[in-house]
Amino acid sequence: HTLALYVGSGGPTFPNECASSHRLAKGAGSDLAPDLIIHGDRDPFYHTDTMLYVQSLIPKSKLVVMEGSRHLPAMTRPMDVAKTINEFFNGSSD
Repeated sequence: HTLALYVGSGGPTFPNECASSHRLAKGAGSDLAPDLIIHGDRDPFYHTDTMLYVQSLIPKSKLVVMEGSRHLPAMTRPMDVAKTINEFFNGSSD
């Protein structure tokens, strides 16, 4: 597994920027390891539907939506985010 942070310029191009960054980071045509996407359901910038679309663009990705969290779940729910990352790296889906 690889831990990466995808950051886009925002706006309507964000999903494609994430997918492009993913392809650059992983290398086109390589055997891709799973990616974890963590999203806050109260994010004022990106609706959950947008993140579902981002997930659809990134093969083998998993989207975890943090209820009650806004744009930076790691800042508001650090223990939950850490647990989610540990479970992802350990192969647990609980």
